[in-house]
Amino acid sequence: MFPVDIYYTKAPEADYVDAAIVTILQIHVTQPLDGDVLVFLTGQEEIETATEILTMRSRVLGSRMKELIICPIYANLPPEQQAKIFEKTPKGARKVVLATNIAETSLTIDGIRYVIDTGFNKQKTFNPRTGMESLIVTPISQAAANQRSGRAGRTGPGKYYHGLSFPISDRCLAFPIISCRVLYSLVLQEKVSDCSLLGRFRMNLSQIQCLK
Repeated sequence: MFPVDIYYTKAPEADYVDAAIVTILQIHVTQPLDGDVLVFLTGQEEIETATEILTMRSRVLGSRMKELIICPIYANLPPEQQAKIFEKTPKGARKVVLATNIAETSLTIDGIRYVIDTGFNKQKTFNPRTGMESLIVTPISQAAANQRSGRAGRTGPGKYYHGLSFPISDRCLAFPIISCRVLYSLVLQEKVSDCSLLGRFRMNLSQIQCLK
């Protein structure tokens, strides 16, 4: 692992997608073409929006900047388009990969030297009042931030641009992970196995009562 310089914004960004796009263009114009850019967004909608805006702004700049190759990656993207992120970047150009948190650990992309992290992801959350799960945008944890920053130092010294205006900590999480999970199956397994571990956990009573 190579050293990675970490940068934070001067103030919180109201539109972190637009801020990420501005940072991409600043890196592309001001930094040498010695590495590609990886951007972490929360999902397909944000990635498609960023791709459209980035393409439009690149056309406006035209010959005033080198070629910028935009490669989105998310679960519903056709495999042949997903594979483009692994193609070697042509000489005199730079590749920017717009990704979800799938690029934290599941993928290793050669040539990444710059990582832009919006500081958010989508997390499945359970609402015990409605009995339904939903995906909501939440701040990432310190562990996730460490994983993301490490992507900039795989092949050489890199730079990590964080969308928050302060170092992240696990206290930035909106709520504990266990409160996001459906506990029905855990409670049933404990009852079937006649195990006494259930009493050691402080659980959401509304979820337990639904089992009675």
